[in-house]
Amino acid sequence: MFNKILRIRKRMGNNNFIQKERVAVIFITGFMQFENKQKLKGILLIAGLLLFIVLAFLTRNTAYSIFLGYVYGFGVLDSFSIAIENKEKRVSISDSASKLVDKPDELTYKPKKADSFEKGEIFENFVKNKFNKRDFTIVKQTVPFPRSNGFLVDSLTIENNLDPDFILRYRPNHEKFALETKWRSFLGNYDLIYPEQMARYKQFEEDEKIPVFIVIGIGGTANKPNRLFLLPLNKADSHELSLEFLSKYEIDPKNNFKWRPGCVWNPGYLYQSSD
Repeated sequence: MFNKILRIRKRMGNNNFIQKERVAVIFITGFMQFENKQKLKGILLIAGLLLFIVLAFLTRNTAYSIFLGYVYGFGVLDSFSIAIENKEKRVSISDSASKLVDKPDELTYKPKKADSFEKGEIFENFVKNKFNKRDFTIVKQTVPFPRSNGFLVDSLTIENNLDPDFILRYRPNHEKFALETKWRSFLGNYDLIYPEQMARYKQFEEDEKIPVFIVIGIGGTANKPNRLFLLPLNKADSHELSLEFLSKYEIDPKNNFKWRPGCVWNPGYLYQSSD
């Protein structure tokens, strides 16, 4: 079978027939719309095309022929715009990731101890366990850094780790939201969240159109913090998060999380329940 495929490809040469087919379907009204989950638009285009074909044929009125040309031309232009948009999606990249991708030679690796990362992952699990399996699923989460002998290992850059730690889905209505988790043994004079991180999360919330929440644990241990805070990202105007500011968003470390569904105009929000 494999040899047969090789022979076929040899006869084909370097011709990319799939690419040619993709160009051709742009001129088939409704095809690109249906394929890209724009069924209503595709139906309206096909219905409009058929309507003006029938009217032009029955009445012999040139006005209907002109409208027919308009509908078909709009369909072709719309299909072309969908193809361009799909191409842009295939090469899309965030500003933060582009700095890592476009200038790899400027990256310098320094061995880092894995202790703080391990505590961060323990706290992630602590937060994750406060969502019940019946109501929530994890859409995406960051990938643990590879380690060896207590140090992080230099490896391929994981772009996904630039995003918040979790994207979760509320099962009953499929709404998504994102979580970033931070644990500190105490809130010192250093940044809890770095300025570039806050900017990334703000951009993520804007691009993805889903709310982002920051769960912050302070004191105790990573799997049993003394104090817990649930901060909606849109309430943070700065990366400087003082204890006085966070106290408005303090929650009980023992209670679980619930999701209040949103509506057309407003996203849902995360809250706590003692259930």
